[in-house]
Amino acid sequence: MLRSNDPLETIWDSLLSHDPAEIQRVFNTLDSDSQKVVLLHLHRMGTEPGGLPVQQQAAQIALNVLQPI
Repeated sequence: MLRSNDPLETIWDSLLSHDPAEIQRVFNTLDSDSQKVVLLHLHRMGTEPGGLPVQQQAAQIALNVLQPI
């Protein structure tokens, strides 16, 4: 995976990486308010119409890692 110089892009690359350990590691570096924003955004990415299937799948994988049922 290519790494960006933009910290926000790097965080999202990790959160959408399909790698459970990387997803959890990066999520745990965020403060609680940022974690809530990330979870809300991942939920929207995974469920709202019009998103790319690959993005929807990556968002759902991240949610499964971060909020196991």
